Formats: sequence, structure tokens, C-alpha cells
Amino acid sequence: MSVTAEWQQMMSEIQNLLVDNCAQISKYGSDMEKTELVNQMTTAMKEVCEINNSFAHQKKALHWCQNIQSEDHIDYDSEYQKKLAEIKKGKKYNVESDELFKEFKERVEDITSNEFEVEESDMNFLDPITKQTIKQPVKSQICGHVFDKDSIDSMFRGRDPYIRCPYVGCPNKLRKKDIQEDKHLTQKFERFLNTQSQR
Repeated sequence: MSVTAEWQQMMSEIQNLLVDNCAQISKYGSDMEKTELVNQMTTAMKEVCEINNSFAHQKKALHWCQNIQSEDHIDYDSEYQKKLAEIKKGKKYNVESDELFKEFKERVEDITSNEFEVEESDMNFLDPITKQTIKQPVKSQICGHVFDKDSIDSMFRGRDPYIRCPYVGCPNKLRKKDIQEDKHLTQKFERFLNTQSQR
């Protein structure tokens, strides 16, 4: 795995960790604790995004230095620092516009919202195979339909590599590798199940 890929994976893992913290706060904390601690997680995420932006600048400057072609002796450290300063003088960074931060905010808002409203056309909490409430949601990367992990896994046992999507009217054929867990989706379902248990 390249350094860039490892870095991106680390950024994603940090985001997931902070979102998970917000989920626990939302589930067990008082209203005052929720506000204070979610704000702390948001501040931490901003700092992570700023570090990520700084890494991107350093990567650009380093790449530029690697492409310098000259027969003369080059002070690469000096050239690197000059290029880095030039890059930083460019477009001003706004953390609120950072895709990583916007995704974090969207996920946290889903978790901490006082109202949990999901249109039936947008999300169905019943598994199309068993007609029971989904407990462990997984999502088709082909058509976007959601299933319970156990029920969709059972359809792949002893069958051809492809199955037809179990949703009525969906013509897509699916492979097992097309069905993936979605942490964001799982959190939505957990909140739904928690809401149902409190009624």
C-alpha cells in the first residue's frame, strides 16, 4: 500500500472513530453532555482536516522537487520550502468546504438529530427476503438496495456467482462482492431500532 493510500485510510479511520464517539454520546449522554462533547469531536475533526490539507500541500511540493531537472547542484530543502510556501499562498483553505469535514457533519447530524425521519421510498427497514426488520444492514453497490446480511448471504450459498436482486422489479444481477457493509447506514438502522424499542 502506498503512503498516500495509507494516509487516506488513516483519515477515514479517524473520521469513523470520531463519528462513533458522537454515536455513543448521543445514545447515553445528557442533552448538555451531547452538545459539549459533540462540539469537541467536531473541533477535533476540523484539526484532522487541517492536518490532511497540510499533508496534501507537502505532497505537492515534494512531487514538484522530484521533477526538477538540472545539472547544477540543487538545494532540495530550500526548493521544497519555497514551493511549499508558494502552494500555501494559493487558494485559502476553508475547513467547512472540506469534503472530509462535510461528510463528518452529515453523519453526525444523522446520529444526533432529535427527529429520525426516513421516507419509505428512501429507506425500507424490512428485509425483502425475510420480510423481517433488518438487523445487520448491507447494501448493494450496484442498485443501492439494502438487505439483512444473513438473509442475502444465504442466497449465495450453493448457487451461481450471480443472483437477481430480491427487490421486486429490480432487474440487476448481483455478486457477493457487490454486497458491502456501510457504517453510515448501520448507524441509521441502529438509531431506528433504538427509537422503536422506546415506543
